[in-house]
Amino acid sequence: DGDGDRFRAHAAELVRLGEDAIVAVSLFVNKALQHETHTIPIIFTQVSDPVAQGIVKNMARPGGIVTGFSNYDPAISGKWLELLKQAAPSVRRAAIVFNPKTAPYTTLYVRAIEAVAPSIAVRVITSPVHDEAEIEAVLTKHSREPGTGLILPPDVFTSFHRKLIMELTSRFALPATYPFRYYVVDGGLMSYGIDQVEQIRGAAG
Repeated sequence: DGDGDRFRAHAAELVRLGEDAIVAVSLFVNKALQHETHTIPIIFTQVSDPVAQGIVKNMARPGGIVTGFSNYDPAISGKWLELLKQAAPSVRRAAIVFNPKTAPYTTLYVRAIEAVAPSIAVRVITSPVHDEAEIEAVLTKHSREPGTGLILPPDVFTSFHRKLIMELTSRFALPATYPFRYYVVDGGLMSYGIDQVEQIRGAAG
């Protein structure tokens, strides 16, 4: 698609510059770079489960020219649901909002959330979105269902559209938990996750 073409074009440009190493953020940037070079070392950050996504062979011995930092172990996502329930005890439905194109790994998080859900009497619902109109439609729909809360896993798409998401969760009084602190800085209820800045510093080091 258009985004994939853009990633590949930028990756090809970086490789042509002949740098000694490249620090790359996100799954799609890494995949584009791996397609363009087999010789320049790549240090990744903010990739969910790099083994399952085919970035490295295993965590202990990545192999090849790629190494780096994962942003989340999928097991952590159960904590998102527990925190949501603690902050909003009336929650009986947890809607996981994500874009399947930009966050194909979300199924890993869903499984972990579903494993926790029965113990706190919450039903899990996946709510894929692909554009701003779908974000508004999905959140409007959930606002009409009493006892609904939201979980947003790591996803560059929902991160990019977080201003709209913040506006809608505020308008509809939908409790939500997010993966990164900047969502809270922008008005979100709560977050639980890594320090992204520190991880990027570590990758550069």
